[in-house]
Amino acid sequence: MLNSPLRQLEKHGFNIVDESLITITGCSFVPVTADWLFFSSANGVKHYFSQEKLLPKQRIAAIGSGTAKAVLDCGYECDFIGNEATTREVALRFYDTYTPESVCFPCSSISMRTAQQALEHLCTCTDIVVYETKAKEWAVLTGNPSLLVVTSPSNAEVLSKLNVLEKPTIAIGPTTYNALQKLGFKQLYQAAEPTEEMLVNTVLSLNL
Repeated sequence: MLNSPLRQLEKHGFNIVDESLITITGCSFVPVTADWLFFSSANGVKHYFSQEKLLPKQRIAAIGSGTAKAVLDCGYECDFIGNEATTREVALRFYDTYTPESVCFPCSSISMRTAQQALEHLCTCTDIVVYETKAKEWAVLTGNPSLLVVTSPSNAEVLSKLNVLEKPTIAIGPTTYNALQKLGFKQLYQAAEPTEEMLVNTVLSLNL
């Protein structure tokens, strides 16, 4: 987080604590042939392309500009980027735009499968687990933060067990927001775009 845009908040008097409550480990997988690869996280991109290359004529869809940037960092470009309010809306616009026949979803071992569930009655959907996500044992928060910024559903899951449901909480994107909402967080906000720059703007807009 040394060069993260979130460090800009320190200039506004915020004390930033960078703390992951999960561990992520890449795993081996058997690739599948599909017209599209559909990524919902930068971790999925990273761990997929660490083992596989894009097939000829295969296309890429991504949820959020952060995931799209991870695709670009791996040397590819996205044909579709979705930034709608919910993952389901992203998936349905993707289908309405391209009407894919087959879609492969590289995902986490604890994927919520929201996009897949929206599309599996419309086209052939195949999941492949490319990384494992596990909660850290004895996860605790440092200090007593007045505001939480959450960047993944798996971190949200661990946070929900740490007596913080009443604290103001900002989600980086729709997938994380939906997870926090289901887990019972009371004061929820969402960045206008799933980027760290927009997270900064959202924090400052709250006037805490």
